[in-house]
Amino acid sequence: DIDESPNLASSYKVRGVPTLMVFKGGEIKSTMVGAQPKAKIAEEVNKIL
Repeated sequence: DIDESPNLASSYKVRGVPTLMVFKGGEIKSTMVGAQPKAKIAEEVNKIL
């Protein structure tokens, strides 16, 4: 929640809401900004898994 954790959002350079970041092994592997269709989110996550 960007309102409750503005410092965290700032540290990850979140510029827009919603922002979805996918992490693997502690590293950001993908970032999507703005509303995305469910299929696109699933596709992006499946690529990383």
